Amino acid sequence: MRNFTRFLLAVMALVVTGGAYALPPDVTVNPAPGQTVESISEIQISAGWLDKKDDNVALLINGRSYTSSVTVMNFDMLKLSLENPITAEGTYTVVIPEGAFFWGWEYDDSPLIEFQLIVENGSGGGDDPGKDEIQNVVPEGYTFSPAAGTEVDVLTKISVSASNEFFLTSKLHPGITVNGVVKETVYTVSGDGDNTLTWTFAEPIAEPGYYTVMIPEGAFFGLSEIDNQHFIVTVVVKGGEIPEAEYFSGEVTSSPDNEVPIEFLSRIAVMFPKLTAAYLGPQSDNIVVSCGGEKVDAEFTLTPDPDDFNDPHIMWLEFADPIIKKGEYVITFPAQSFIIGKYPVYLYTAPFELRFTVTGPGAALSQIEDDSEAAPAEYFTITGQRVDTPTSKGVYIVRRGSKVAKEFIR
Repeated sequence: MRNFTRFLLAVMALVVTGGAYALPPDVTVNPAPGQTVESISEIQISAGWLDKKDDNVALLINGRSYTSSVTVMNFDMLKLSLENPITAEGTYTVVIPEGAFFWGWEYDDSPLIEFQLIVENGSGGGDDPGKDEIQNVVPEGYTFSPAAGTEVDVLTKISVSASNEFFLTSKLHPGITVNGVVKETVYTVSGDGDNTLTWTFAEPIAEPGYYTVMIPEGAFFGLSEIDNQHFIVTVVVKGGEIPEAEYFSGEVTSSPDNEVPIEFLSRIAVMFPKLTAAYLGPQSDNIVVSCGGEKVDAEFTLTPDPDDFNDPHIMWLEFADPIIKKGEYVITFPAQSFIIGKYPVYLYTAPFELRFTVTGPGAALSQIEDDSEAAPAEYFTITGQRVDTPTSKGVYIVRRGSKVAKEFIR
């Protein structure tokens, strides 16, 4: 595996409330999001230290590409002037792609900026993508599939092939957008010389219409390690049945073993096969802990283990407070809880469950009446293994009588 650290590009989350998109922190735009204007001809961006990267930036507005010139107004303001102003009435989603200009003292790439404007001027009309507005911006040396204007029943995936580049590598979350909305994806690499990248959408698009896909600059790289230029391609969806999803098929195990009764639940290693890498998926926030069919209010965190290709890869699930109440516990992981990769294929996990029987404190110790100071201390590792006496510093689970707590042993 080559340049594995480059797989960890964080995706920017978009928050939509009442139809108005949330801007990145400390950013303002003029006209303001949601404002009604007579036309869209200029957009001013104010933030910290700003500077232009190129003289022109391609904006995506309601799925169409609009060329705009960039003017530096001040150290904290840029003006984008549309070459062809928008005058037709309607509601417009404006997308300023990631990396459109420089941002901050370190000249970082700017974040993706998205908001809506309303045009009202008595002229009527609209500006949704149509047959005469098919976009086909594909850098030289590459092909895009499905090609611009292609009709598909359901848009489930897109592909890019290079004619002069090899060993293409996607950054894990490239920030691909469809009609201005960021889409979660997984990818595979194929072709002679690994020159084809295919991204599969977490949510296939089946609603009929015209959809403009934008792959932003810097979404992938090849053997030369030169980041790509942006792609903007319009595809026509006719509508149809969503095909069955392809999931990761490898075995999922855990430590502690889910078939062995344990005294409490504290930290669980969710383990995947050797030579794989695990990442959080789009449904990781929807993992549920239940007991007796009732949801348990148990706060927990999910933390990927550092890459170690000699052992099964691990995703640690750690409870804020150990679960000590007796019962049969089920942890339900919905589809797409994790992304599992074994180059050149990355797939979402299928739905699965882990079951644990918690026995609680031992019978003899449970009879000790709330006198935890007098009760002898029992020590366990964070994964539930009993130790006679801690010999090395670290976090341990300590039980005194009927009370269980975490302690740091120095």
